Amino acid sequence: MYYALVWKGITGGRSFYSLDTSSRQVTNYDIAGTGTPEDVYYRVAITADNSRVFFNDDGFIFYIDTSSNTLTSAIVGQSCCYGNYELTLSANQKQLAASDYFYDADLNGQSYYALNDRETMNTAYVYGAKLSADGALLFQPSLSGIDILDGRLGNLLNRVALSVPLSANYDALVTDGRDNVLLAITGQGDGIAIIDLSSIKEPAPLPYARADQYTSGFHVSQPERNFIKSGDGNDHRASRMNASVPRVTVFSKQRPQALQQRKAYPVFLPTIR
Repeated sequence: MYYALVWKGITGGRSFYSLDTSSRQVTNYDIAGTGTPEDVYYRVAITADNSRVFFNDDGFIFYIDTSSNTLTSAIVGQSCCYGNYELTLSANQKQLAASDYFYDADLNGQSYYALNDRETMNTAYVYGAKLSADGALLFQPSLSGIDILDGRLGNLLNRVALSVPLSANYDALVTDGRDNVLLAITGQGDGIAIIDLSSIKEPAPLPYARADQYTSGFHVSQPERNFIKSGDGNDHRASRMNASVPRVTVFSKQRPQALQQRKAYPVFLPTIR
């Protein structure tokens, strides 16, 4: 069993553990939490064969190999305290979306949310993003509907408006991983809606890579990864690798009940004399 511990008002408290339910042995991965309100938004996902457990620790994305208790972090991304703190794993176990980035199962970065200014205006995302069964589509809930993004490129494909607001108090979308029929939690969490998105056409395969090689230039070979074994006593939050990747999306640290509104593409104003 893998679990996260939330520390109230304490910065640096160790937050991620595993419990061997047979021997009752607890393993401390020596990963510090922030002690901030965002800690309650930890995300955890485990593969169907229980071989890997993926975590989103305030924007720090990593997985643990359950056979060796070895930690591997994503080197592409925003690292601690940025992004939307989401984490969702596709049913085929090949695609992961976390903190506005898309990864394969080895945490090789593939893409990120790529909305433009017009697409982000007047849209407030809420928690509960889900991938389609094969990871080709991402369903991102908002207060007013659902955005459907290409799960490999991050482009906005469709925007679905709903007659009822989705809940900002819980993960707004639930899926069984078999099809694109979703359950939505609405209002203050006191309503349920069935949303059938099976008519949404999935994007065609990318012309420059096979379906299992959507690395988009972000692939990292195995020796270059930041492997961290448990029990080494280091604060891994301070030593995370952060690749220099050009980005078009800027995020605000201040976050309302709904996810912070995203702003895209920096604006350069002319000099007025």
